[in-house]
Amino acid sequence: MKNGRNSQREPGNKSDSHILDQAREVHEKSGLPMRWAMKVAKGEMPLAEAVKSLQKRDRIQRMVDNGELEQGHAASVLSGRSTLEEGLKATRLRRRKRAEDYQKSHLQELAGSATSVTLALIGNRTVSGLVASHESFTIMLTDKDGQSVEIDKHDIKFFFFTQDRKRAVKSVQWGDPGQALEPGALSTRKERAKIKARVLLAAHEDGQMFRWATVEQDLLRGRVGWFGRFELVLQTSRDVPIFVMRHAYSAME
Repeated sequence: MKNGRNSQREPGNKSDSHILDQAREVHEKSGLPMRWAMKVAKGEMPLAEAVKSLQKRDRIQRMVDNGELEQGHAASVLSGRSTLEEGLKATRLRRRKRAEDYQKSHLQELAGSATSVTLALIGNRTVSGLVASHESFTIMLTDKDGQSVEIDKHDIKFFFFTQDRKRAVKSVQWGDPGQALEPGALSTRKERAKIKARVLLAAHEDGQMFRWATVEQDLLRGRVGWFGRFELVLQTSRDVPIFVMRHAYSAME
């Protein structure tokens, strides 16, 4: 008399054997790994879908291997939580933020040099001179008469090289003096602009001319030539760089 347990397993074993044979055939003909071929043989996934999914995995892995896509974002793409385009953008943004020059301050680089700059300040004021020193929140500017003035960096909207002043001001449409802010208006974090780095990255990669508005509604037109944590550089149609402080602009279009 046959064991009841064995008699129940025999049909199952034949079925499993048949599925395994089918899986091997799929594996040999399509090149799918056996675990994928088993899904096809069991009817859990159409062959075309399995091949397409495997090709997608291989493509994404190549992107990881050549540095286009970070592993964490690759997993998100494969799981369907994000698209490949979103993963690639997130990878580029993360790498931009980790770049050595992302923390760079052009004002700091100018400190102690013989290059005069013109600062556009909160309150619709401008002042020109040499950057004598640079601290975390202030700079010391020395004017042409040798007078030194301490300036809160949060009062700076943008600046350009004084030698470029004539061409630079032609790229600026100044805001209404009647709506000027008081000095120190941006000293608290909640009052500062909050345009995200991902927006700047998109504008930089786009390479097109955009119009930028400061918190006092000065309008500047230019393409993003560079951006970091504190500043961005607009390249104007007059081929003049204007350095915009990220805390002081409110919109782009």
